[in-house]
Amino acid sequence: MNTDSKHKHSAYRARMARIAKRQQADARRAAHMIAQILIARRLRHEERDGDVPADNGGA
Repeated sequence: MNTDSKHKHSAYRARMARIAKRQQADARRAAHMIAQILIARRLRHEERDGDVPADNGGA
């Protein structure tokens, strides 16, 4: 395969796009998991410290 025209090859571009899409999905999933962990930790701390009163559905 001619390495000079590699980047113009549609199959190569499609593969790169697929890999980039998968990496973005992985990064998004990881960020979501980290956010969930941080939120859960903060809620636990607030419950323990008693800073925020529990919501008894009286909105």
